[in-house]
Amino acid sequence: MLLSLSFPGHSASQNKGKGEPVRTEVVMLDETTGKYSLGCHMALLADKAGKWHIEDVISGDVARQFVPSKWDTPNLGLTEASVWVRFRLRNALPVAKEWLLEVPFAPIDRIELYLPSASGKWQILKSGEGIPLHERASEYPNPLFYFSMKPG
Repeated sequence: MLLSLSFPGHSASQNKGKGEPVRTEVVMLDETTGKYSLGCHMALLADKAGKWHIEDVISGDVARQFVPSKWDTPNLGLTEASVWVRFRLRNALPVAKEWLLEVPFAPIDRIELYLPSASGKWQILKSGEGIPLHERASEYPNPLFYFSMKPG
């Protein structure tokens, strides 16, 4: 899954586009854990010009520029950059289940959650202060996304 965040954001160093893309540990979702912190399971990428699209950040030189997060709750500071956040989730249950992804309060103008589909296309859910209420994934005060995951 990928999030694109446009807000006062992150100014991390990049890994110069060499080598393999940064791989993050898969977070196994189950019924025994009520809340997951994804901070240390994500990789971050600052798009200073705000011009990249999903196709740009999933492969090639741009994908190799993601930097692993070192924090449980990343403090993304202030910047005009858009920040891409990549993390991997897996449903450990034997059945499909609906999950919630909440981004705790932060001054986020725009947040887009990109969910991969079986057809190879992306489902895009939107939220944030700059998105009209009727276009948001949820009317909850914090960005909140409902999504379903098949087992495995």
